[in-house]
Amino acid sequence: MQVFSLQAQVCGHQLSATVSDAGGCLTVETASGPLSVRSLADAERVAERQIGLFLQRAERGGVPWGRYLSAGQVAAVYGDWPLLPGPASPRASETPVSRIRSRWRPSDGPLSALGNAMAIIRAYSPRRAAA
Repeated sequence: MQVFSLQAQVCGHQLSATVSDAGGCLTVETASGPLSVRSLADAERVAERQIGLFLQRAERGGVPWGRYLSAGQVAAVYGDWPLLPGPASPRASETPVSRIRSRWRPSDGPLSALGNAMAIIRAYSPRRAAA
């Protein structure tokens, strides 16, 4: 079962970090290959570090970048990532994901977007909610 997934694009290149739970064994899958970790907190650190290193190239102004995350039943986008499909109606402003996501502004940059995404992951990861 997928616990959460982070994807990032910088200048047309993409990197992802996906955390899966196979019967109590957490695995972080990145371009470097799979890595087994002991806890969800360890998985979050590994995924954040991998994506953060990749996004550092986009900290300079004028570099196109985008981020996508999914955790549990929610998803969020940042930067120049294509918008999520969905109804044209306004999104609910009183859900935890919308409150957390609204703390980030485009002028905050890609590494700040990653920090915001990690807050959403911590709030919505199925394993954390069940713990």
